[in-house]
Amino acid sequence: MKLFFSATLKLAGWYLLILMTVSLLFSGIIFQVASSELDVQLNNWSKHHKTDGNTETTIIRDHPSISTTNLLISLGYLNLIVLLGGGVCAYILARRTLEPIEARHWPSSKLRPSWHCLTSAPAKHHFARRSKVRSKRLTV
Repeated sequence: MKLFFSATLKLAGWYLLILMTVSLLFSGIIFQVASSELDVQLNNWSKHHKTDGNTETTIIRDHPSISTTNLLISLGYLNLIVLLGGGVCAYILARRTLEPIEARHWPSSKLRPSWHCLTSAPAKHHFARRSKVRSKRLTV
């Protein structure tokens, strides 16, 4: 049913939004911790290994920016995998969550007439009698 497909997509979207918020938050924390640890280790290494060659000092000077770029790319790929895998899992979870509601809604929508705004007591009684007859026909 179109109604439940739309509700499934909305619920899956909310699930995915929550998942990606947590994933990006943790990625930011991991990036900050890893880049600061990398800077500390490179500073300690450069203090203990003083070199006179230009090539090695250039590599050491450029290494934090290269490492930061590599770390950002790795975290980007990881978040892309979480987005794709989480999207599939969020859709499956949303379908599974809405399945009992859809199962309960389906029989009542099939028995309900198109003029379901029954206001008078005789009309309600007529509809109740017709639905009992229909259910007896279906069970026989």
